Amino acid sequence: MRLVTFLRLGEPRLGAVVGGQVIDLNAGYQYLQERAGIPRARERAAVVLPPDMIGFLTNGEEALSAARNVVEQVSKAESTTLAGKGILYGLKAVAVKAPVPRPTKLILVGLNYRDHAEEAGMKIPTEPTLGAYTFLKVPVGRDRPWRGDSHAESVDTN
Repeated sequence: MRLVTFLRLGEPRLGAVVGGQVIDLNAGYQYLQERAGIPRARERAAVVLPPDMIGFLTNGEEALSAARNVVEQVSKAESTTLAGKGILYGLKAVAVKAPVPRPTKLILVGLNYRDHAEEAGMKIPTEPTLGAYTFLKVPVGRDRPWRGDSHAESVDTN
């Protein structure tokens, strides 16, 4: 499952890319709850599978399990019905943003593969080399320009 943050009516939403489409996971969860006759589906969806990436990551395994279920159920359903309910969007029809819009920390693992250390001409470490950045300011989304550090020789945008 490839998770994304995308804009719907100017608001960031949590989505999953399946093929060339984006599933709004919160809206999909709410729809499935309503269809099953569960009361207060909207409120339940906001708690179990929040509409934003930070809330999703905070909820951990429960949210991940719910997201997997939504993807499975939506993938089986009629796409025109779901598109009309604000659950399914064409990937090219939405603005995909940085996956985690306001990350609080980025942890990097360096020289984590033998080949990587050898390519860098460095000694193979016995333990992973870790680095952390806690002051991230400007994550960018897919197909967006990045104004990086002038010292950077190249940027990996994956």
